[in-house]
Amino acid sequence: MTFNDKVSTAWSNLGRRKVRTVLTSIGIIVGIMTIVTMISLVNGVQMQVRTQFEKLGLDRVVVRPKTEGGLGGSMGGGGMGGFNPFGFGERTKLITPADVARWKTWPEAQKVIPEIEVPWSIITKLRWKGQTKPVRITSSTIRRGFFAEPPAKLAGTIELPEESGSIVLTRGILKNLTVAPAQYASLLGQTIEILLEAPRGEKQSYRFRVIGVSSEDTPSAQLSTLDRLAIKSWWYDEPNVLKSEGYDAVTLRAADVTQAKVLVGRLRREKLEVQSIDAILEAANRIFTVITAMLAMVSSVALLVACIGIVNTMIMSIYERTREI
Repeated sequence: MTFNDKVSTAWSNLGRRKVRTVLTSIGIIVGIMTIVTMISLVNGVQMQVRTQFEKLGLDRVVVRPKTEGGLGGSMGGGGMGGFNPFGFGERTKLITPADVARWKTWPEAQKVIPEIEVPWSIITKLRWKGQTKPVRITSSTIRRGFFAEPPAKLAGTIELPEESGSIVLTRGILKNLTVAPAQYASLLGQTIEILLEAPRGEKQSYRFRVIGVSSEDTPSAQLSTLDRLAIKSWWYDEPNVLKSEGYDAVTLRAADVTQAKVLVGRLRREKLEVQSIDAILEAANRIFTVITAMLAMVSSVALLVACIGIVNTMIMSIYERTREI
C-alpha cells in the first residue's frame, strides 16, 4: 500500500462518521487554543508590566539615611518600612556631602541628585499680586515615588538649576491663583514670594524668579536643593543642618539596569536604605512565572479531554469495523 493509498483510506474513514469526526476535531482545537491563549495572555501582561516599569526608571536608585529600626528616612520617619506617628526617627547613618561627592566619582553613576525635604509642619504660602495661597514646597527633578509619572513642561523649563533663586510653579497652584493656561508663558521671569510660618509664631519670606510651569495638579512650588536647605536651616535654627542631619535622600541614575544593580550592591554595603524598582520587577516576574504554570496546568486539562475524545473515537471506529478488520 502506497502513501497515497493510506491517505485516501484515512480520509474516507473520517468521512464515514462526519459528526463524530467534527466534534473530535473541535475538542482538539479548543484544547490547543486554550493553552496558547492563556500563556500568550500572561506573557503579554508581563511584557506590558515590564515596559511600564522601564518607563518609570529601572536605572534609578534612591538611597536614604539609616534610622533606628531600619525604617528609612522618609514619610515622617516611617519610610518604606512602616508609619511612625511621632515624627522622624533618629538617624544612625547620615548621607553627608562627602558621600555625595564620592558617589559622583563612581563610573556607574551618571547623575547624582541630593535631596532636602522641607518639614511638613512648616506653614508655607505663596504670595503673588496680592493673592496668598497655601503651597507645598517640593523638588521637580525627582519623582515622588517609583510609580509616579514624571511631570510635563507647560512653560519655560522644569529643570531647576543648582544655584538658588529659581522656582517652578505647578498647574495646581496656578489654578488656585486663577491663572489661565494661556498666561503661563507670561509668568516667566516674574517674582514670586514664598512665606514661611512656624507654629511658634516666627515668620520668614523668600523671593524667587519663575523659570517654568509643570503639569502637576498638586498646589506646590518646586525649589532647588540650596533653597530647600535654607528653609530647613531656618526651621531648625541650625546654620549647618547638613552636618547634623545630612541629606534626606539621594537619587543615582545609571546608564542601564545592570549598572543600577551594581550601585544597589555598593550602597547597601555602606549600611544605607536603598530602594530600587528592579527588585519590584523581579518579584513581579516570579509571580507571573507561577501564574503561567498554573494556567498551563488548567489548560492542559482541556487538552487532556481532547485527547480522551480522540481515543474514544478511535476505539469506537475499531469496534464498529471489527468484522471488516
